[in-house]
Amino acid sequence: MISSVNPVESNSKEYRFTVIGITAPPNIVAGAFGISIIFIGSWFIVYFLWRKELQS
Repeated sequence: MISSVNPVESNSKEYRFTVIGITAPPNIVAGAFGISIIFIGSWFIVYFLWRKELQS
C-alpha cells in the first residue's frame, strides 16, 4: 500500500510516506492506520454479535 518512503532533503531523519500519490509525514500515516484498525475491529465485533444473535 505504501508505494515509497523518501527522506526529506532538509532533514535526513524525517521520512515522508507516499500512499496512493499522497505524501504525508509518518505520524499522519500511523494515525490513519490506527483509525482504520479501530473502525475495522468495531465492525467485526458488531458483525459477530449480530451473527451470534441470528444463530440463537
